[in-house]
Amino acid sequence: MDNIALEILAKVDAFYSSAFSQLLAITLGIIAFAGVFVPILTTYYQNRNIKIEKQNLEDYIANKVNNLKEELTLNLNYELQEKLAEFEKKQEAKTDKIIAGLLHVQASLQLSNSHFKHATSSIISSIERCISAGDELNLSRGFSILIEQCLPEIKPEEEINLENLAIKIEGIHNKMSKLNSGGRYSDVLSELKRAHKKTIVRLSETER
Repeated sequence: MDNIALEILAKVDAFYSSAFSQLLAITLGIIAFAGVFVPILTTYYQNRNIKIEKQNLEDYIANKVNNLKEELTLNLNYELQEKLAEFEKKQEAKTDKIIAGLLHVQASLQLSNSHFKHATSSIISSIERCISAGDELNLSRGFSILIEQCLPEIKPEEEINLENLAIKIEGIHNKMSKLNSGGRYSDVLSELKRAHKKTIVRLSETER
């Protein structure tokens, strides 16, 4: 009986010793796994997240750079167009001023030859160019020639087109609206209106 009890105790002890050894081995295995593979996995996921974040940051920066490039291009194009428009406007003003001067000289030559009808047409065209160029000095001279030397001297035999003359004079009044700020040219325009009216009356009476 005692032998049987000892034998049972020996088997139980062997079982627990074996189980403890297996448990210890499993525990050591788990510790080894945690100590080796967990850091590897952690490092892998960290590196992966860093790569994703880096890619997202690069994409964000690239988009920002592209947007800035587009905005800069638009701004440059806008500024360039403004500069070109300003340059063209200045060139047009210079061209108008030169042509106005040539027409002024032409009108003077025509007056010297008593071609009052043609001189009137030339000086009106010169005045229109002076208005476009903002050349107020030669504009005043042009008005003086038109009012004092051209309109009063037009001869009936020159057969000037009174309707066309009226359209041209009215056009000058309309174009002068911008330059006539503060009524600077009100007196001159009134004189032009009176001179034109006298010319129409004088030539109309002659036709009768």
